[in-house]
Amino acid sequence: MKRVSYAFLAIYLLCQANWAHAKLVIFYTPLDLVTDRRMDLPIAILNLGLSKTQHQYGDFEIKPAPVEQLPFNRGIQALRNNTYPNLFLMGNFHNHPEYNHYGLTPVDFPADFGLLGYRVCFVNPQKKAAISQVTSLKDLTQFTVGQGTKWDDVAILRHNGFTVTETANYPNLFKMVARGRVDLFCRSLSELKEEAKTYGDIKNLTYDESFVLHYPLPWYFYFNHQSTEAIKRLQEGLDIAARDGSLRQLFLAYNKENLAFAHLSQRRIFNLENPSAGPLSETYKHFLIDPTKIDVTKME
Repeated sequence: MKRVSYAFLAIYLLCQANWAHAKLVIFYTPLDLVTDRRMDLPIAILNLGLSKTQHQYGDFEIKPAPVEQLPFNRGIQALRNNTYPNLFLMGNFHNHPEYNHYGLTPVDFPADFGLLGYRVCFVNPQKKAAISQVTSLKDLTQFTVGQGTKWDDVAILRHNGFTVTETANYPNLFKMVARGRVDLFCRSLSELKEEAKTYGDIKNLTYDESFVLHYPLPWYFYFNHQSTEAIKRLQEGLDIAARDGSLRQLFLAYNKENLAFAHLSQRRIFNLENPSAGPLSETYKHFLIDPTKIDVTKME
């Protein structure tokens, strides 16, 4: 009888060990264009956070969801229904009542290190000289802005006095500003350099070199509330990475060229209000990095 009991115990412990080290698979939404590099840094952040806890929790894999396209609304629905376990989306749903009942849980970490809130703008070439002479936010609001449909920036810019034209077609925004349909199309510091290269063949596309917009724009990794293991593991791993310095190294590795390209020290900073930003936790603020305080000439 004891031998049978020991056998069952051994099987139980083996199953528990295998379960404890089962591979954690994280899904992200596939992008429309293979040249779109916007997911590179978020995936690298998740990879770093998960690798810091690999010895404790086991192997992991980060891969696109098994679907050709997953537009925002369908992505929200998939996240809500847990269609793809451990799927994540990035955004700020904290102050959007329509999402409050969806059972979405964020990792308390800025998925962009705060860079999305620093904006440099592609500019209509016929307006570039005039815009470069602007010295106040009030004067800057006389110029029109293009943005993606329902992007968080739309409400922020309108709240601060800008006239905003929306379109659902992201690549068309570059053509709109180059052809003068809008005066400005503002992009984050982490996007400007790569997009200037990707869309550089558009005739007359150029970018402003005189100012940067800044506004609080919280940006989280959201999971379904059932993804407790992924959320816990990421939070622990990112905290470890912050303490040992590897998180800042990752930030610099991905953004050194972006910051050098933007020449922040040569720009005027216009601070905008974000009425829907809401309070940030001390944990979240601990991870933020202020790019205006980084001397790119001293980065190794």
